[in-house]
Amino acid sequence: MVAGHPWVYAELLLGGLPDSAASLYLRLPQLRPVDTGALVELIEQARPRRVGVVDVGLLGATLRDGLRLWTLDAGLRDAATASRVAWKPRVERSG
Repeated sequence: MVAGHPWVYAELLLGGLPDSAASLYLRLPQLRPVDTGALVELIEQARPRRVGVVDVGLLGATLRDGLRLWTLDAGLRDAATASRVAWKPRVERSG
């Protein structure tokens, strides 16, 4: 399943996401943000490094909903790998 998250949407808007792309993004199912208590608990338990609060929020929503997380961000990828929720696409090699 491919899903969006309201915090990612907010980050994209801050980065100047065009209206056409925003409407496409909002067609995706949206994960609910984790509450502050769950966010703090995850930070205290996992002590993830090289990530920000939005990253930890994404990780928390992924863990809560039993999903996998795919990212190109090295810090978030490391945190997702450590939490065993990282999704790694298979690369088909031709030839």
